[in-house]
Amino acid sequence: MEINKVIVHELIKEKQQDIQPTNYRNAVLDRENEAVVKLLEGVIDIYGTRHNSAHYGTFVAGDGRGAFPDDFEGYRGLDGPTDDQFIALTRSAMGRLYDKASSSQFATGGYIVFSDFVSQQERFFLMAMIKKTPGLTLTEDLEPEELEQLDLSKLHQAAKINFSKMSEFDNASAEERRELNYLSFISSGSAKSASGYFVTALGCAPGTAPARATDNLLRESKKFFRENEGLRGSREDFVSELVGYLTEKEESGESVKLSEVGHIVTRNIPNALADQAEALLESYMERLNSEAVAVPAEFPVSKRMLNRYTRITSAGDSWKFSFEKSALGEDEAADVYYNRVDGTVTLTRIPESMDEAIREALDEFGQDEANDNDTDE
Repeated sequence: MEINKVIVHELIKEKQQDIQPTNYRNAVLDRENEAVVKLLEGVIDIYGTRHNSAHYGTFVAGDGRGAFPDDFEGYRGLDGPTDDQFIALTRSAMGRLYDKASSSQFATGGYIVFSDFVSQQERFFLMAMIKKTPGLTLTEDLEPEELEQLDLSKLHQAAKINFSKMSEFDNASAEERRELNYLSFISSGSAKSASGYFVTALGCAPGTAPARATDNLLRESKKFFRENEGLRGSREDFVSELVGYLTEKEESGESVKLSEVGHIVTRNIPNALADQAEALLESYMERLNSEAVAVPAEFPVSKRMLNRYTRITSAGDSWKFSFEKSALGEDEAADVYYNRVDGTVTLTRIPESMDEAIREALDEFGQDEANDNDTDE
């Protein structure tokens, strides 16, 4: 990670109390300071994890947009922004947060971390609220003593903007934009509640992108179970249950929730891996909610994409055949190749274990035939 700029301001507001003047820091923090680096890494590490899952979206395009999105657009266009220009943008955000928080008796404040940084060759702008948590320490005389420290286990509210994805969105067609997102946000409640003021203050709007979310959920889930040796035996049952869950959500018009998908994952972890279940679930959630995969915490199902993962099943007197529609094609490279002229089906890239079983069966059949011929003679 490369830190370009980082600063912290404090929004002072207790529940059911009037908001207090904002505590602004006037200079950026030293990006080489170990404590500063540790603070930012702590925030980034828990962003998009199981208990800090993110929604994905864009800025509001009409009413409710506010000043921050346009201020960010100006900042994004700068070639090597100065510290003062960075601080001005953070103050713009703090102004909007102050306005929204002051209008709700139930809103609370906290420390707001702002940073312009680069991670895995992608540039981001991050805004995250963290709070103090009570703790204990020991004095030199080994006496317990209360202290307050920053809670880096939970992001109460946060937003992160991806510069390159925003540029991709700008250059996309209206149709393509429906499946593109360039920002993500974490909120302790819905955007309409008091706890969601952070999201509305910054002009964030959840994007639907149902086709991409549905496809990524199914594809990456299958991949996760396939890549973990202990989970491979449960893969088919898991995918079947997941598809069933998505089908129910599509038919009822309800949204998919990653938290509910997590329960399906847990049910399909073998007893032999019970001691690893928590770690496996954490890894699964972090993968799906990551910047690269971007399956949001909640989204509507794409019926078209779900249909690709439903199965075609048939059986004869001595065989049974089942495969996902997405594997079917009229190209010889397809996993299940259908020749429309001949009316034949060919399996390609069969698993090594299946190939070995077929060869063994053919060898046994050939040996049985040879033995029958010897007997006839």
